[in-house]
Amino acid sequence: MKSKRPTKGNRRPSAKRRDKRAADALRESVERFAQSAQQSRTITWEVDACGLYTFVSPVSERVIGFRPDEIVGKLHFYDLHPETGREAFKAAAFDTFRRKDTFKALENPILTKDGKMIWVVTSGIPLLNTDGTLAGYRGNDTDITERKRAEEALHISQRMLQTVLDTIPVAVFWKDRNLRYLGGNRTWLNAVGLNSPEQVVGKTDFDLPWEKEQASSFREDDKRVMETDAAKYNIIEPFLRADGTRAWAKTNKVPLHDASGNVMGVLGTYEDITESRRMEDELHKAQKLESLGLLAGGIAHDFNNLMGGIFGYIDLALATSQDGRVSGYLSSAIGGIDRARSLTGQLLTFSKGGAPVLETGDLASAIRNSCKFALSGSNVSCVIDIGENLWPCDFDGNQIGQVIDNIIINAQQAMPMGGSVVVSAKNVQAKAGEIGTLPAGSYVKVSILDSGIGIPQEILPRIFDPFFTTKQKGSGLGLSICHSIIMRHNGWIDVESAQGKGATFHIYLPASAVTPAAPPVPKHAPMHRGDGRILIMDDEELIRLSASKLAEVLGYSAVSTRNGKETVALLQEELKAGRSFAAVLLDLTIPGGMGGKEVVAEIRKINAEIPLFVLSGYSTDPVMTDPDKYGFTGSLCKPFTIGEMSELFNRHLKAKS
Repeated sequence: MKSKRPTKGNRRPSAKRRDKRAADALRESVERFAQSAQQSRTITWEVDACGLYTFVSPVSERVIGFRPDEIVGKLHFYDLHPETGREAFKAAAFDTFRRKDTFKALENPILTKDGKMIWVVTSGIPLLNTDGTLAGYRGNDTDITERKRAEEALHISQRMLQTVLDTIPVAVFWKDRNLRYLGGNRTWLNAVGLNSPEQVVGKTDFDLPWEKEQASSFREDDKRVMETDAAKYNIIEPFLRADGTRAWAKTNKVPLHDASGNVMGVLGTYEDITESRRMEDELHKAQKLESLGLLAGGIAHDFNNLMGGIFGYIDLALATSQDGRVSGYLSSAIGGIDRARSLTGQLLTFSKGGAPVLETGDLASAIRNSCKFALSGSNVSCVIDIGENLWPCDFDGNQIGQVIDNIIINAQQAMPMGGSVVVSAKNVQAKAGEIGTLPAGSYVKVSILDSGIGIPQEILPRIFDPFFTTKQKGSGLGLSICHSIIMRHNGWIDVESAQGKGATFHIYLPASAVTPAAPPVPKHAPMHRGDGRILIMDDEELIRLSASKLAEVLGYSAVSTRNGKETVALLQEELKAGRSFAAVLLDLTIPGGMGGKEVVAEIRKINAEIPLFVLSGYSTDPVMTDPDKYGFTGSLCKPFTIGEMSELFNRHLKAKS
């Protein structure tokens, strides 16, 4: 059978043609190698056991400027190394020769023919004789100067970035995709108690001084940022400082991306906002107290008006009663009203008109008197420690006494089985911002320490809030009033406590530059006896009637009016008719009409000499505390007794001869 001859399309190439193709391919390969060699930055070399070059590839001329014939047999392995450090390099090289080790990608500098320094990475293997002795080394040097320059530029950029980050007051940190820290700026390192960025690299939040719950919260935030590939801003969260103190931070977190846009980690910033948050809380507290103060002041005023008439009539009944048993009942009623009057005084401390009546004095006596009174008959002992030469202060004795009373009574209630209270006072010099929001200056610090059950940490920030109380029968006003009083004295009040370890209240009052005058010796004044007519203006009929009766007991006849318009008209008419008044009593506030401040201006146009007394249930209103400034002769707080009216008249009216 004849074999099938190949057609033209499937004929095999001849041997001659195959040889030509192979030769062409080899030539192309050699040309490509030659072209690659011409572009190469790698020098191939051999040295003998003494480090003398025995072979160098021609690339040396392009890389370092030396032709091979200028190197072979003339230069040692270490001769191309810069003079500085050459001996150390020579010692290290011959140590490698002695151990017959390989050179594994060693980076080192060498000098070019024109004296410039470049960087190469050196690799080499030992060449051994048949007997195992070292014959030399074969290796190569690859020019990495551009890479080293890029790395140095990157290092400079990183150092500059780190310097910039370290100078900003906001803490900055960054983590990898496994949420391990890669670094942080100086502010952040200080916050976590570390000295250098290297100390944090590779750590997680659980390796840092956070509480476990807080570390978990940080980690969950980071995960959400990475999973959603979206930033989170203004995260307000608590944290524990390196010194163990608790603080608040405002944190921002953004995802970090690689060159391909994939999330590779997270970068965060946080700012310690503890101080601003505390000041914000103080502002909210002040606003809350102001709102409640308006309500409390209105209630106290109306209550004092209501009690004024009742108080006056009971006091009259007591003064005229001939029955001992009835007098006893009336005295008890007066005592109850006195307690009610004390309560309205506390409410008025809240009110807008609750400004303290400041007098320069020594706090020591106020402290001793309050402690003695508050702990009278209790099973709690008291130790008073007053520093030497205590600075005088400008303070309202009644209000500061109320503060000390409230705190000591709270301390007593915290020690039902008895205990001790230590009250100390000393001079302190404070820097700005060192004590709450107080400016720099001189202060007297009063500390009240008890050995009671303490205050739980979770409620400690709320103890000065109005109406907050843990007592079954408490009103929640005591410490709020203390806070209000001290703030109105331009001072500061704070507390430190731990459950089971007692509590310490610290009060700071500005020291006064004025030396206090010696207090006047009180004298017992007799009941006032006068004559003539008294004009009484008040919108409450009960007040008009009771005040008129009290004036009659003191020898006067009384005429009453309901508002300012009636009062001015009556006074003009009476004076025109030649009938005068021994004094005029004016209610400070008349709803929907002219009150005392407006009426006094009109009366002074008619008669500049007539004694004018202001009446009000706002006992701490500026008009009441400084009546002369507003054109009044004196003031009388509702509710008042016949004795208080008598004392006022004794000071300002002529007694009947």
